[in-house]
Amino acid sequence: MLRLNNLPFPLDYQEADLRLAAAKKLRISPADILRLSLHRQSVDARDKADVHFVMTLDVSVRDESKLLRKLKPGIAIRVPQPEPLIYGKGSFDTPPVVVGAGPAGLTAALYACRAGKSVLVLEKETFGGQITHSPKVENYPGIAQMSGTQFADW
Repeated sequence: MLRLNNLPFPLDYQEADLRLAAAKKLRISPADILRLSLHRQSVDARDKADVHFVMTLDVSVRDESKLLRKLKPGIAIRVPQPEPLIYGKGSFDTPPVVVGAGPAGLTAALYACRAGKSVLVLEKETFGGQITHSPKVENYPGIAQMSGTQFADW
């Protein structure tokens, strides 16, 4: 997998723009990209007239070694594939309880649900904190999609 750092994108970018920008940076056709994922995204607001995203993309292509030899140094770096997360196989007599439904609590409940466990989430206020207000959060399906989770108000 190749990592492309510091790619600027306008605030109203489309998903297709990511593939085109990666292909242009790597000097390949967009069709040659096997897999593309967003690794990091931040906002550059130093110049008020030019507020934009700065992104780091992970790109998989055929024959990465050959492509890296053709590119100038610093254009892309090779990063190892992340190892898949392995969930525990333990069982519970009662569902685990997560106290607090902020970003950390919801993440804990989400991973437990992905492992096939039922979870009880306790929260005295609105859950999710500020993370529920962001449309650009990746890989965070939200409360409605966490099946097997019970939400209780104090």
